[in-house]
Amino acid sequence: MNKSAVYLKNELETPSLPPNVISENQIEVKTELIYNLKPLLNMVNNDMNKVSQMATIFIENTSIDLEIVKKALSEKDGKQLAMVFHKLKGSVSLLNINNLVNLLSQGEALAKSEGNFNELEKITNEISDTLSIAISQLKVDKTFSEYKS
Repeated sequence: MNKSAVYLKNELETPSLPPNVISENQIEVKTELIYNLKPLLNMVNNDMNKVSQMATIFIENTSIDLEIVKKALSEKDGKQLAMVFHKLKGSVSLLNINNLVNLLSQGEALAKSEGNFNELEKITNEISDTLSIAISQLKVDKTFSEYKS
């Protein structure tokens, strides 16, 4: 399903504006949601309040984790990267984010081996970009209307 949504160009560093306000630092894009809340809804017996709470926690924690990842990558701290990637796999799997669990597993394994940091940087950037999109989409669609019966 295609949705039109407004995303901040740099969501993590720019404060959100009230709904329906588009400023010059925002772009409008049409995109499919990269998460699927149906398995999570089944797990919480279709309780939308719980889903909303879990989404809020995901947004808050993942935003912090992305900053930790950025710092760990710049410091070439494979151990820290592996820890954060491992932690993220759980929350990402709950939101069923497109193929991100596999990418996190690859990143975790590479970070643990403190192998090729150029390859690790590519994987980390893809993970960060995907998570930033998920955070933006969750912030825009706080009602999760398409999942309501």
